[in-house]
Order: sequence, then structure tokens, then C-alpha cells
Amino acid sequence: MEKRLIIHSNSFWLVVSSIIVGSLSFALVFLFPQETALKNVLAAFLSFIWVSGVFVFSKKGIMDRYEQFIHKNKADFVNLSFLSVILPFFLISIIGETLTASTITIFLTWYILPISLMIIGLSFSPSIPNRSIFIIISALLLWIGFDHRHTMVLFDGYQDLGYNLTTLWVVQLLFIIYAPFNQKDPNKVNSKPTIAAIKYSFLMIPLLLVVITPIGLATGFLYWNVDTTTEPWMKVLVFIAIYITIALPEEFIFRGVILNELDKKFKDPHTKRYTLVLVSFVFGLSHWNNTSPEFVWHYILFASCAGIAYGYVWRKSGLFGAAFLHAAVDWVWQFYLQ
Repeated sequence: MEKRLIIHSNSFWLVVSSIIVGSLSFALVFLFPQETALKNVLAAFLSFIWVSGVFVFSKKGIMDRYEQFIHKNKADFVNLSFLSVILPFFLISIIGETLTASTITIFLTWYILPISLMIIGLSFSPSIPNRSIFIIISALLLWIGFDHRHTMVLFDGYQDLGYNLTTLWVVQLLFIIYAPFNQKDPNKVNSKPTIAAIKYSFLMIPLLLVVITPIGLATGFLYWNVDTTTEPWMKVLVFIAIYITIALPEEFIFRGVILNELDKKFKDPHTKRYTLVLVSFVFGLSHWNNTSPEFVWHYILFASCAGIAYGYVWRKSGLFGAAFLHAAVDWVWQFYLQ
């Protein structure tokens, strides 16, 4: 009876995820029509594949089988990793007519180099001291590539989709390459909702807003800007989009990879407080280019404080909780503050 319930639960999860990713992919075609039908098809196809990966790789059973496969077939794992980054690049570049020496250089710098470093780091024994350095550097390179829009040129042939497709691509690569090596505590690297994640997220949302909002209003960094025109259903879609294309990739990189690697290296609770603050400050610094010059340090400070909250929730409940909290903060910012 228990086994039957598990099967039904797994089937329900796959059906729901398929409906969601299918709807998002078709919505992509209608909301962001491309110049040609072929570009529409590719944009919808890549969106479907990459978003569905968020759901599929969140299932422990699937990830367990994938973990067993790559440990038995290391050469196939390396081939799959590079295929997951090279094949989309050529499809995007050829159909989008953006394949040039410049785009190839950008691709090698911001995709092939970090992926190679991550594979090298993961190939080392966890006891080797420098292992985490390779992985952390690779994660930062992936983040710099998409967050600073260096990789946007690869999607010049696709209207209004460059950033979204880039972030989905990066998340998918992290699930394929990094996540299977972290299955001792799978919640740290998958986005499946849990009771603990929802609990900690909802407890932290009002606390963050109560602490940050008054200071932001007092310093002029924030001001009230309540959106009364956007339909409720659209606000829900915006929250999902923020979660998948902003919160999840940033949390995967800064908490799921960087803080995760430091937590493995430094076990002492006192030291872990410092690593939480350090990673949060680096996360805050990553926002230096997101605001006007007079408010740069305001943004860095507030983002660092938020990063501490995200890191706390990640440690307590996993990746979903951190990304959900992050998405909620950005959503409130977008519709109620400015």
C-alpha cells in the first residue's frame, strides 16, 4: 500500500510539472514572438527542456539513479556535461544567425571554461584541499557571465529572451553537473518544495521586510509604488518567472554551490557564521551594477542582509526555501516598492 502511494505521488508530481512546463513553453511563443517560426520553436523547445529539468531533477528517485549512473560511467558523465552546453550553443547560434568568432570566444570563456573547472574540481576526492577552489571559481564565472549580461550576445537573434534563456541554461547545467555529487543532503541542491522550506520562508519574509523596508524608505533608497493595474493572474506568473529565472539561479550559485562548498570545508559552527556573512557580502557586491551610482552601497548593504536570510533558510531547509524567499522579496519589491 505504501509503495502504491509513492508511485501515485511520483506520477502526480510528473503530471503537474509537465503541465506547468508545457504551459510556460507555449506562453513563451505567444508572449515573446520571434522573427521566424523556427526561432519560436527553438525558444519554446529550450524553455520546455530547461524548465522541466528544474522539476525532474528535484525528484530524489530520479537524481539517485542519475548519481549511480555517473559514478559508474564517468566518461559518459563528462560527455553528457559538455553535450548539454555545446549542443544548445550551436542550435541557438545557427538558427539565430549569431555564430561568429566573437560569440565563440564568449561561449568558451563563460561556459566551457567554468564547466571544465567544475568537472575538474568534482573529479578530485573531497579530501583534497583545493577541490572547492575549482568549483567556487567555476560557479562565480557562470554567474558573472549571465548576471553581467556577457552571454546575452549569444541570444541577439532572439527578441526579449536573452537573459531568461541564459539563466535557465545555467540552472540546467548545475543540476546536470553539480547536483548529483551532493546527494547526501539533496535538499541543498534541488528545488522540490518541503514543509520546512515553506515554513522558514514564510517566517523570514515579514522579518526581512520589517528590517529592510523602513531603513530603505528613510534613506531614500526605497519608496512606495503600489501596482494596482497588473491583474492578479499576471502577478502569479511574474512570481513564477522571478523564481525560475532570477531567484533559483542566484541561490543555486551562491548558496547551493559556493556556501555549500565552504560548509563542507569548514565544519566549526563559529566559522560557519563567518562563511555565511562572507558569501552574503559577495552576493551583495554582485548587485553593484543594478542601481544608480548614489545608491550603490545602499543596494550592496540591503542585498547582503537579504543574503544572510537566504543563507540561513538554505541551511535550515534547502534550495527551494532560499529561492522562494528570494523570489518573494523581489516580487514585493517589483509590485509594491521601487
